[in-house]
Amino acid sequence: MYIWVLLLVLSCFMVCTGGEENCSVYPKDPVIAKGESIRIEFKAPNNGSCSNIPSYSPRKIFWMLNNEKIVENQYNIVDPATPAVTIGNFGLPRATVTCHIYVDGKDILLGGTTITANPVKPTNISCVTVYETEDHGPFSCSWEFSTTLDTKYTVFREITWRTLQCNSKSSPCTFRLPDETVKFDSKVWVTAQNAQGTAKSDPVFNNYYSTVKVGPPQNLQVTSDFENLNMKVTWGRPVHVKHSNVVYEVRYRYEDSMKHTKPLPNSLTVIPIERPCTNYSISVRCAVTTDDLSTIGLWSGWSPELTVISPLDVRNEHLRVWRLRSRVKENRTVQLLWKGPPASCHAVDHYLVTLEAKNYQEKTKLPETNSSTNITLQSKEAYNVSIAAYRKKTKVLESTITIPAIGKEDSGLSPVAEAHAFSLNHQIYVHWSAPHWSPQGYIVRWCYSSDDCEWQETQATNITLKGQPKKLYTITVVPFSESLWPGTTVLGYSEEGAPGKVSNVDVSEETRTGALVKWSPVSRDSCCGFVVNYTVFYRNGEGRERWVTVNDTVQEVRLEHLQPGSQYQVHVMSSSVAGTTNSSEYNFRTSSYDPSFIRMLSIFGSLGIIFLLIIGISCFAVVKKYVLKPVPNPADSDLMSSLPENMNRPLLIPDSMSENLNISVCTVGPSVEGSVPSIPSLEDNQETPDCLPGLTSTPVEPSSSLPVTQGWPVHGEEQKGMDPATSGSSYLCNKLDNSQSKLATEPVLVPAPAPGPGPAPAKENRALQEIQAWRPDPQPMQAYVSVDMLDRAV
Repeated sequence: MYIWVLLLVLSCFMVCTGGEENCSVYPKDPVIAKGESIRIEFKAPNNGSCSNIPSYSPRKIFWMLNNEKIVENQYNIVDPATPAVTIGNFGLPRATVTCHIYVDGKDILLGGTTITANPVKPTNISCVTVYETEDHGPFSCSWEFSTTLDTKYTVFREITWRTLQCNSKSSPCTFRLPDETVKFDSKVWVTAQNAQGTAKSDPVFNNYYSTVKVGPPQNLQVTSDFENLNMKVTWGRPVHVKHSNVVYEVRYRYEDSMKHTKPLPNSLTVIPIERPCTNYSISVRCAVTTDDLSTIGLWSGWSPELTVISPLDVRNEHLRVWRLRSRVKENRTVQLLWKGPPASCHAVDHYLVTLEAKNYQEKTKLPETNSSTNITLQSKEAYNVSIAAYRKKTKVLESTITIPAIGKEDSGLSPVAEAHAFSLNHQIYVHWSAPHWSPQGYIVRWCYSSDDCEWQETQATNITLKGQPKKLYTITVVPFSESLWPGTTVLGYSEEGAPGKVSNVDVSEETRTGALVKWSPVSRDSCCGFVVNYTVFYRNGEGRERWVTVNDTVQEVRLEHLQPGSQYQVHVMSSSVAGTTNSSEYNFRTSSYDPSFIRMLSIFGSLGIIFLLIIGISCFAVVKKYVLKPVPNPADSDLMSSLPENMNRPLLIPDSMSENLNISVCTVGPSVEGSVPSIPSLEDNQETPDCLPGLTSTPVEPSSSLPVTQGWPVHGEEQKGMDPATSGSSYLCNKLDNSQSKLATEPVLVPAPAPGPGPAPAKENRALQEIQAWRPDPQPMQAYVSVDMLDRAV
């Protein structure tokens, strides 16, 4: 009865629900291999429970992987009711994928699933048997397995009657097998076990000989055969291989070519020469094989390469010889140059130079590396020079040249014209014009230094030469016929760099707005490029820089439109096609004034000074003549001609430094009324009186008459008188005491005598009359009379 009740309840539930289907995520909890891709779908039938969600739409669904949103470009719609997401290259051990929808700003979870990744099975299994003893060695297997988890590997090797195991935590794994299990076929597989689970590889079937690997052959040797033009290659068996059959393979390569020989059963082969005088790199490897060569084991590694020069067929080569023209007339030294097979080919062992003249022969043996030599000719006659190349005592090449006798050398021959050299594709391209005659060819010689020279023969009027970059080469083109003719030399670079530095920059002729800049040109033989132009840069303190560019033939520039009285910096830049080089900086200053202004200022200033001097001198002469009153010179008076005769005698005035000197000061007056006192000679009176005889100290009234005398000298020194404007006429007497150190003076007025009845000497009377006639003014006049006046008059 209870069963019927249960069935009734279930029927009622199904009727009430109306058969509604659930919405869910598929597949449910899938298990995949690591690295695989999987598609997760959300199924929402029309009568499903999720259809009751307001505003439900499959396009509003979004997916999350371990609570991180999956990018929308991985979403897709399988059908209108089934949204999906694709996850590629799944690498996680385990992850949860959930399906969500936003409703009224709320995240509603619709369902989810858990993805589990089993470990990836090992792949690329390979096994090898490496001989460590005679024809035996361990069996080792390797595989590939990508994981970051701690994994345990087990290698199984199954032979006819047993299965062997090798455990390892990484690849490879090596079996230490007994001898009876080595040389058998086997099946091998590998299992990997970690936290994700266990994975088993596909089995691999191995033939014994296919797993054996030996070492490379030993003692590789190569011999060049110059007679047969091939290379003989020999080698020895690999170590630990005594009885097993071995095959060999030879590899040889040169330049950009590489070739292999077919497997060879023996240890000898001959390589034919495909490119003579070329570096061949040769190596060899080997492998163990069955007796019928049906199965070949693993190839060994290549032996170390051996590089050799392939032989050169000397019979097809030429020995070219030429010489440099000698410029010395006596004891000529001639440089011989020749070009045979390259020394790197080792086709020639040595050279023999033979010098022959009439009744003379000399031979010189030179090594193969030589390509030139100097010979000295002892006489003026012609010489024959032969150069022979030898290999193993056999003459393989020979060439002869004749050196003409002195005076027989061709003269007046013109060299090539218009030779030029320039850089082209990192090489030196040289071209020239042929002379008016037709030479047999041209010798082109290019040298970086005296010890680094090369030469080449050509029949064309151009040639392309190789050279080192940024190195200056001296190139000589020499035409020749039966003899050598003069050469033409040019300079060239294979690759130019920046030119040399400009030197000796000089700034001169500075004006208010200009200056002249000069410099020394960069020579063509300086490193590392030819100058094509010069640029003069200049700037003032404001920092604004200007420049002027000129071609390489100009070495001076006049700068214009400069600021007056300003400091400038200037430098010169040399330019080539590949770079530039700057000179040192130099300073100069422009003038504040124009030179013409300074010259005119100097001229007018000089004229002004001269004019002022002339005006001053003229004014002084006019003032002296018309304004200043002249002072008569007593020495020019007629009185001087009427002085007593004793005045013409020398005065006996004692030396002022004498110990017995005693000079008294006294006044002078007339001794005879109406007469001028006379001064007696000191020779007549040897005693020294207090006052000179005839002189009294009685004062008298001044007179209008003025006796004028010339000053007396005292030991050659003139005693200066007082100002006649402030003192009267007087004689000065000095008294010098021996105990005193200075001279005491007292001026005394001497009145002129009035005319009286007493007689007077005729000469003195005439003098007085002349004075009175000259000065009729009755007023007295005072004056100083110095003793040197009389002395000059005498």
